[in-house]
Amino acid sequence: MPRVVPLAVACGLLVGCGRAPLRELDDVRLEPGETHDGERHLTLRARLPFLPGDADDLVLEVPPVVETWEARVDDEVVARWERPTGTAGVPGVATVLVPLRRSQLGRPLTLSIASRHLHIGPMAPLHLGARSDVVGAIVARDLGPLAVAGLLAIAGLLVLSTLIAAERERRPRVALGVTLLSLSAYVANYTQVRDLVVHAPRAFTIAWGLGIPWAAWGVVVLTRELVALPPEGRSARALGRSERALVVVAGLYTLVAVGGQLLLSVLPASVARPYYAILIPLDVTVRLAVAATVAVVVPAVATVARRDRSALFVLLGVGALGTSTAIDVGLYAAGAKHRWTSDVAWGALGLGVALVASFGARFAALNRAVEAHAADLQRRSQERDALVHELHDGLGSLVTNIRMLVGVGERVPDTSQYGAIGGLAEEALYELRAFTHATREEASTWDATVADLRHATSTLVSPHGRPFEVDARVLPDAPLPTSVTLLHVSRVAREAVMNAVKHTPAGRIDVRLVVDAQRLTLEVEDGGKGSEMNTDGDAEVAAPGWLSGGVGMESMRARAQALRGTLTIEKTRGTLVRLEVPWT
Repeated sequence: MPRVVPLAVACGLLVGCGRAPLRELDDVRLEPGETHDGERHLTLRARLPFLPGDADDLVLEVPPVVETWEARVDDEVVARWERPTGTAGVPGVATVLVPLRRSQLGRPLTLSIASRHLHIGPMAPLHLGARSDVVGAIVARDLGPLAVAGLLAIAGLLVLSTLIAAERERRPRVALGVTLLSLSAYVANYTQVRDLVVHAPRAFTIAWGLGIPWAAWGVVVLTRELVALPPEGRSARALGRSERALVVVAGLYTLVAVGGQLLLSVLPASVARPYYAILIPLDVTVRLAVAATVAVVVPAVATVARRDRSALFVLLGVGALGTSTAIDVGLYAAGAKHRWTSDVAWGALGLGVALVASFGARFAALNRAVEAHAADLQRRSQERDALVHELHDGLGSLVTNIRMLVGVGERVPDTSQYGAIGGLAEEALYELRAFTHATREEASTWDATVADLRHATSTLVSPHGRPFEVDARVLPDAPLPTSVTLLHVSRVAREAVMNAVKHTPAGRIDVRLVVDAQRLTLEVEDGGKGSEMNTDGDAEVAAPGWLSGGVGMESMRARAQALRGTLTIEKTRGTLVRLEVPWT
């Protein structure tokens, strides 16, 4: 991720200089109080180390979420304030001067705050002095289970994207540590729970700024994993454009946020307040949500077109969050009361549920793929064992017979043995070629099988001057054959043709092969006189000639059983041998 690392360093340096309160309270403690008549009460206790500048007053900027407050120093009421009727929730802040005596410096200060319109986020904090965020933690009490679930869903997404991003780094531990620190700081900063723990906004913000680009890159990688895009094509190009857009928006977001914090921290309130009022309706969270939506929706739509359920869940979740965010932003821009604790929480919860469903669908698909792969490995292992057995029984027995005949010829010279040895050698060569052909990957097609069947039939029948015909029909929905199936079928066909040539000296030999989605059917029929049938079961025959049994018949039966098929022999004008192999 070299293109993002410089952005991370720059963000960390800039953010470290920004959002650092120049004038803060010491020993800040927030104590959530009770709820009365719909108002949430919060007590803030702190010490005033000094007054801003040389003024004799404490400047208190009240956000629109606060209804009333009361300031006490050493249990002495120094100021009370109540928001004018009809101004609650209106963008902007009210500036109130709290008169204090210099003798009260360093003394405990207590602010009792009540609000009906609570707000999640750092956009409308209570300002003491030039910049001191001390009241945002009020939301920690009023989140409610729905908002907590939504925030947990978002945090889970960020952590997950962090883990994925860290795995893609050369130093995953460093990446993971930096990003988790950043995300923790972000969540704490966003809810301002940090004010309940420690009032150190600079440390939180530096950690947050350092990890923003890492998290953005993690979201991009997470998008790739979720929608399972192909490595090339229109979807991949769309995701590439979304990646670049997300990185650019993340950089702009960081610069805008840092610039805003610098304005709010360094410049006078008269200059910073207009910028602050503009920033509220254009919250940076909305911009990030838009960028994330673009980065996810564009490729997800293309993936959903391929009927990917996991991508559909992601698309629905992002749509829920985007819709709820748009509703809240629209209502706020129209002057309605702030409702970030309601609609956005619902959208975040929907996104969390959608992500869980998406990962469930993806893991189920992966599990099915693993099971299919395991079954394929088992099938290949069985095929390998069958081929080894076939090689041993076929070629091994022929070589053994050749060796025995050679041994006999050495002891008792007899030229008649040479013909037998030559026949066995030719048979062994055929077995070796058939085995090699069946195990080649390019031979595992029906076209190659049909071509081999025609060649073998021609080789066996043509020298005897008998007519023959090979008719093969393979339907488009027929499954691809395995090497074991091809080997057994070719052996049965060869054995049946050889027996027809030997035992029926006249007539045409017809070989028919039909393969569809349900079964394979092989028929070998000769036009000779045939023999009387005596069937008992599928293939038991007792008749003159080759139908009476023997090694060839037993071999064909064994191969039919190995394929879980049936071998039948029928008397027609001649003899019909039929092999049927069901696929299921």
